[in-house]
Amino acid sequence: GTVTVTATSGALVQTASVVFTAGPAASITLSVTENSGVAANDSIMDANGLATATVTATVRDNNGNAVSNTVVSFATTLGTISAQATTNSSGQASVTFSAGTTSGNATITAQSGSATATTVITLTPGSAASIVLISVSASNIAIRSSGMTDTSMLVFEVRDNKGNPINDGQAVRFTF
Repeated sequence: GTVTVTATSGALVQTASVVFTAGPAASITLSVTENSGVAANDSIMDANGLATATVTATVRDNNGNAVSNTVVSFATTLGTISAQATTNSSGQASVTFSAGTTSGNATITAQSGSATATTVITLTPGSAASIVLISVSASNIAIRSSGMTDTSMLVFEVRDNKGNPINDGQAVRFTF
C-alpha cells in the first residue's frame, strides 16, 4: 500500500509518499466452497454434471504479504476448471470448478511463478440406477437335478445414471 512519510527538523517539514509492494509469489493456499450450499463437506461433490465449486487461491510473498495483480494458473485431473485468474488486493484469485460426470478424485493445482499448491475434491457417484452384467465364466450350465454339477461365476456392477460404478457396500439381491 501507499504511506505518507513526514520528516521534521525544527520548523522544517517534508512529506513524501512511499509505495510498498509485496514480493513475488512464494506460497499459495487453496480453499474450496461447494456452490449448492447443501454439502456437509465442500471437498466432496456429486459427479452429476451439475455440481460446481469456487476454488480460491491465496497468494503470499516470503514475508506473508498478499501478492496482488498476479496471474494464477489452475488445472484439474477430473472435471473442468477455469484456466486462470488474477489476484485481487487481498492476494486472492477465484475460479469455478465443474464436477463433470466421472467419479474419482479431482486433483486441482494452482501455480503462480514458482509457487504451487494442490487440493483434492472427491467426486462421488450418484444413487444406483442400473445393474450391468460384466462377465460370465460359463454361459451353459446343467439343470438342477440332472445329475450334473456345474458352476458359473456371474459378475455384475451397480452404476449410477451417469455410468459411474457405485462404491462398495451397495446391496444387490439375486433371485433365480
